[in-house]
Amino acid sequence: MRALLKTLHDWKETFQQYLRARDYSPLTIELYGYDLNHFFEWLEEQNKVRSVQDVTNAVLREYQIHLMLRPSRSPRHRHPRTLNTGTRNRILASLKAFFRYLRKTGKLLSNPAAELESARRAQKLPKAIPSISEMERLLQVIPGDSDVGLHDQAVFELLYSSGLRRAEFLNLKLTDLRLAEGFAHILGKGRKERIVPIGKTALAALRVYLGNVRPVWAAADCGYVFVSKLHGRNYDGGYVMERLKRYVKQANLKKAVTFHSFRHAFATHMLEGGADLRSIQLLMGHSDLDVTSIYLHVEPTRLREIVLRHHPRETHDET
Repeated sequence: MRALLKTLHDWKETFQQYLRARDYSPLTIELYGYDLNHFFEWLEEQNKVRSVQDVTNAVLREYQIHLMLRPSRSPRHRHPRTLNTGTRNRILASLKAFFRYLRKTGKLLSNPAAELESARRAQKLPKAIPSISEMERLLQVIPGDSDVGLHDQAVFELLYSSGLRRAEFLNLKLTDLRLAEGFAHILGKGRKERIVPIGKTALAALRVYLGNVRPVWAAADCGYVFVSKLHGRNYDGGYVMERLKRYVKQANLKKAVTFHSFRHAFATHMLEGGADLRSIQLLMGHSDLDVTSIYLHVEPTRLREIVLRHHPRETHDET
C-alpha cells in the first residue's frame, strides 16, 4: 500500500505541474490536489487495493457511493449533511482529469475513470411512500377468490417484489420469464436489458395466474404475460389502476398510491432492510448511482446509518 500511495502522490505532483504549464489557475490546481488527496486517503482503507492495477472502474464506483454518504466538513453546516451534487461532481471531475492525464502520458494502459458519470440534480420522491405495514395491508385486501383478483395479485406482488416500471410490467412477455430460476428478463428505458429476481410470494402469485387465469383470458397468438379479460391481449393498465384505487380505499390508506409507488416502496424498503445502493441500482435499472441515491433522502439519518452499517465498503470509521 505504501508503494501505491507514493506512486500516486508522485503522479499527482507531475499532474499539477502539467496543469501549471497549461496556465490553470492556482485555485483550480489546489482543488485538484485536495480532491485527489481525499481519494488517496480513502484508497488507503481499501484492503483489496494493493497496486495501481487494482484501481478499477468498480473501485471508483465504490468511491462514488462513499461520496454520496460522506458528511460535509463545511463549518457553515451546524448539523451533518452529505456532500451536495456540485461538490461530488467537482471531485469526480478531478478524478477524471487525473486518470485521463495518466492514460495520455502512458503511466496507465487504460483509464478506469472513463465511464464515470457526473451526478444529476436530485430528483424528488413522492411525499407519501407506503410503509412496509401499509404495503402488507394493501396486498392483503386483493381478493384471491376471483380471476380478476388473482390477476391483480400477480401484478402487484410482482411490482413490489421486483421494482418494475409500469411500462416494463405491461410489456413483459412469457418468453421473458424464467420461473424455474425465479428471474425475469426486463427491457427497460433506452432498451437497456437487465435480469431481476422474483420473490417467492410474487412467484407463487404469478404461477397461479399463469396456470388458472391467463389460459382462459389470453388470445391464442398473444405472447404478453398480463392480458385483458375483455379482449385477451395486453393493455394500458387503466382498468387495473382503477381497481388499485379501490384496494387503497379498502386498506384504509390515506395516501395516493400509483403503479410507481410500488417501485418507490420496493427501493425504500430494500434500503431500510440493509441492501446497498449498487444492488438497488442494478435491480431498478438506473443509469447511474446518483438516481438511486434519492432514496437516501427518505428519513436520511436512519437510512444513512443502515447503509453505513451494511455496505461492505462503508464499515470503516469516517475520518
